[in-house]
Amino acid sequence: MEKFIAIAYNTTGLLVIQRNVYIQRTFFLAEIESKSNQGIVNRIHSERLQKLGGSQTLHSLNIM
Repeated sequence: MEKFIAIAYNTTGLLVIQRNVYIQRTFFLAEIESKSNQGIVNRIHSERLQKLGGSQTLHSLNIM
């Protein structure tokens, strides 16, 4: 099975990261993306962090 990283924002705009889990659609701004799309995902989430007034720095996510 391909490994996935689930990235979800809670209602305060904080970044919540969980590895290899399935995210329920009830999560706020939840997305599941494969490792192959991580560059695009980082850009999208950096833009969302700016819009939410959070930190503009999204640290590199190393998925093994």
